[in-house]
Amino acid sequence: MSKEDIMEGNKVMAEFLGYKYYPHTKPYGRDRVKGWVKSGLSPKNPHFSLGRSHRDFPFYNDWNALMRVIDKIESEDSVVVSIIKHSIAIHDYNKVYASTKGSTNKLKDTWAICLGYIRVKKYDNYISI
Repeated sequence: MSKEDIMEGNKVMAEFLGYKYYPHTKPYGRDRVKGWVKSGLSPKNPHFSLGRSHRDFPFYNDWNALMRVIDKIESEDSVVVSIIKHSIAIHDYNKVYASTKGSTNKLKDTWAICLGYIRVKKYDNYISI
């Protein structure tokens, strides 16, 4: 997978989590916030920055960051993300929405499964990666 593919996939995940990008040439709000920002978290901390550029995203290399994506997938869509031995799947009781078998790198493969699910979830399609 190329660096550009990873960067584009990470952008999709950031948007899925509610972040919005504000270029350095057009900062956001009174505080002049730049980069990937999620607003309205609390009165004391009205903005939370994920990173100043697309290269700062941790989803592809960090389980903790990817777990935020997994938690949102499971909470929004009433599905389960299963990671068992060499198999990864996103499913509910009636249907498998995304899966892989023979996983050699659980973090990277889980990232790919989550990305595929986010990209096609509104079309109700099965995907296999």
